[in-house]
Amino acid sequence: MIKAARRTKSYAAADVAKVNGIKTSIATSTSPVTYLKATDFNGTAIVSVTGVLDLPRTVTISLSNSVGSYVASAITLTGTRGGVTVTETLTPPDANGNTVLRGTQAFDVLDSVAFPAQVNTSGAWQIGVQDICAPFGDKFAGAELAAAGTINVQYGEGSQGLPDAIPVAAGLVGIPKWFAASRVLTSTALAVPTTVGVTVYLA
Repeated sequence: MIKAARRTKSYAAADVAKVNGIKTSIATSTSPVTYLKATDFNGTAIVSVTGVLDLPRTVTISLSNSVGSYVASAITLTGTRGGVTVTETLTPPDANGNTVLRGTQAFDVLDSVAFPAQVNTSGAWQIGVQDICAPFGDKFAGAELAAAGTINVQYGEGSQGLPDAIPVAAGLVGIPKWFAASRVLTSTALAVPTTVGVTVYLA
């Protein structure tokens, strides 16, 4: 019996968590500003002007180090997941930047990112991508790494999500690890994130 080839999607190490995967660096503004998928997103994780992400991803916003430039007010992300509009808010902890705001909402499409007015124009934002998420209502069948490292995954979503870190030794590079996880976790804030190149197997 011949088995059908599984669908896969591969990410180089630099794309597993990409700080500017949605929008490259932009200066803070003293007026509210909203960046839109059709006119403003220029990162490599976006497929043309549709705002579609290569696979569903969570979003990060990186703030440059600029003392007193920011306000600790919510930044609003709007998009879709499973054909339904979803939003998420990320709030800087203080006025000084030098931090990464990490979202947990998976987006199939990111439509807009709305920033409130900031203190001055000396700061800068980058909008990026983090966790690699399975298509809505689906799970990954497994993954393989391009180098020795750890596949950090999550089973389930929301408060029911359970993480698991799967080490991959050098001798097992390129060999799939099979699991039914909903996302591959790539946050560098984790003790053992997925940081090397990875290929995910779609169910």
